[in-house]
Amino acid sequence: MSAARKLLFGFLLLSAGPFTGNQMLLIGGGGSGGSGDGGNIGGGGGAGRFVEVYGSNFELLSGETYTVVVGSGGQGSSTTASVRAGTNSSFTDSGGANAITAFRGGSGGGNYANSTYTNGGSGGGAGLRVVTSAGSATSSGSGVTSGSFGSPTIASTGNNGGASDAPSFPYSNSGGGGGAGSAGGSYGSGGGGSGGAGRASIITGSWVTRAGGGGGGAYTGSAGSGGSGGGGTPPSAATNNTGSGGGGSDYYTNHTGGNGGSGIVIVRVPTAHAASATTGSPAVSTNGSDTIYQFTSNGTIVFS
Repeated sequence: MSAARKLLFGFLLLSAGPFTGNQMLLIGGGGSGGSGDGGNIGGGGGAGRFVEVYGSNFELLSGETYTVVVGSGGQGSSTTASVRAGTNSSFTDSGGANAITAFRGGSGGGNYANSTYTNGGSGGGAGLRVVTSAGSATSSGSGVTSGSFGSPTIASTGNNGGASDAPSFPYSNSGGGGGAGSAGGSYGSGGGGSGGAGRASIITGSWVTRAGGGGGGAYTGSAGSGGSGGGGTPPSAATNNTGSGGGGSDYYTNHTGGNGGSGIVIVRVPTAHAASATTGSPAVSTNGSDTIYQFTSNGTIVFS
């Protein structure tokens, strides 16, 4: 008897049961670029963690209501570390015990006392007040909580931010934020470090690069460029729904770091189990025998 069907009193009844052939991509919200007071030279924000879930043993349940949370990007204008960093993206079952999570990006360091870099899915670049080190990438908080998702394959990627050349204040250049594809660049004599490259995925049927690091601000030379996939070039914000890091504040143009980009959650399932109900208005498309749901805001989904 199929796990998804029961024969009861002569009627064929649909019931909750597992199905496979699924894929998922989650990217946490990107960190903001560093800000500060006076001569502002901020490090680039780190990208959110890039989490791919797939494999023949990746199970979802028919009839289950899953909650989707799309991480927000960090706010460069804030003086609070937790607000400058992004927030996590997640996919959770109705009981809340089983979740797939992508950790938020780390914010870039600024040049005021409470504006050091933060660690994250990818680390933020070092700002003016940090001598050599920058934010580190961490896999903590990302991945799958064992339970109703079976035994999927998980690829969780992020990279460290780049270093600054403080304490040569105020003639300093900052590091770039880490991206999902590579680490953020460290400062150079010609300017700030570039944001780390993003990572490409073909889950939608076409290759798309997301989760680039933000570029580091500069006093001498040029600001570092934003990483591929949506990273902000100082002092610009990252591209939303890519989980990329914002550009650091720039001495000459803007004393506020760019906002991080919001994250994204993409779910691909066999069309035989396409959603019977959704909230949050995900974009829906098909590719081959699969249906794809792209969430750019919070919502829910129930599979048939």
